[in-house]
Amino acid sequence: MNKKMEPLICEISSGNLETKYGKFRIHYFTDGREDAVALVKGDDIFGEKEVLCRIHSQCFFAEAFYSTECDCSEQMELALENIQAQGGILIYLFQNGRGYGLAPLISTQDLKERGINQKDAYEYKGFYGIERPFDMAAKILLHFRVKSIKLITKNKAKIDGMEKYGITVSDAGLNSSVVILDKKIINYINYKQIEIMPVTDNSVIIISDLNIDKILCLTDCNGEFCGFNDGIKETTGGCAFNSAQIFK
Repeated sequence: MNKKMEPLICEISSGNLETKYGKFRIHYFTDGREDAVALVKGDDIFGEKEVLCRIHSQCFFAEAFYSTECDCSEQMELALENIQAQGGILIYLFQNGRGYGLAPLISTQDLKERGINQKDAYEYKGFYGIERPFDMAAKILLHFRVKSIKLITKNKAKIDGMEKYGITVSDAGLNSSVVILDKKIINYINYKQIEIMPVTDNSVIIISDLNIDKILCLTDCNGEFCGFNDGIKETTGGCAFNSAQIFK
């Protein structure tokens, strides 16, 4: 990005917001094309370095209807908890369904039940590529004159999006300990030679075709590891998702 350029961003309103994690200052922004909200904790993050940051894309299913198909709500709760404790900013982007919107997302639900992954399901409906830029988040950070952040993510697209605007990114060390890689995703990554962020030493990688399957219970009623004492039980998600739930 040209350092002489000043990205267009306008703060429309702000106020205090009480949450179950404490009080935040909420800000509403627009750049004339896209809107976003930022929750800020701390006396003043203006001009601060290595600010703890979560860039969160809207997930209507998880946040409104408690969907178990993803862990978006858990990611946001983890971020709010840590930002409340340490200070920082959560930037909420209205990018439901990878930026395509709610209607296309709903239209892919039946396809996903047949074992088709989200990317292929979107393409089947005529939506190609991932239309989810993170420029708005970078503009908001620059509004606060924040030039370096500790980012709660393993999404390299978010990191690249910040660095494009000259914002230095380091790992916040608060990422999920479970990384799920669909076999189709792995093939796609290899084919396109896409670079993904390395996992940490305490991470668990689960590779699966995500087909609906059965799992074995690994804990007893007291939450202690005891082998496969409860036998097989039915599940509604794929192997990788259910394995991730157990590891969590």
